[in-house]
Amino acid sequence: MVTQQRGREIEVEAADAAAQKRTWNALANCFHQLGTTRKVAAHQSLLRPGDVARHLYLIERGAARLFVLSPQGAETSIQFFFEGEVVSSLESLATGEPSSLGLVSMEPCTLKV
Repeated sequence: MVTQQRGREIEVEAADAAAQKRTWNALANCFHQLGTTRKVAAHQSLLRPGDVARHLYLIERGAARLFVLSPQGAETSIQFFFEGEVVSSLESLATGEPSSLGLVSMEPCTLKV
């Protein structure tokens, strides 16, 4: 009984992984067909805390990080993104509200926007 239950869990996990891969491939395809290439220098701000996110980025080369600011102005990194990953302040992008997050390139980047 336990083996059958675990077998079903593995099947569901595999189906979820396959669905995620199909979704990711479709999103990446959209970026490549419709996106424009943007090259940015290291340490360039892509989104400042308090600004409204207007772009979704696919990192083709390079790396970026999302961060929050303390009341004293100190940055705390909360997530890192690398080649092949998509990044933005999704909440701000979806709602049109100012972002509590900042986004900055960590090294020279080639992005699809």
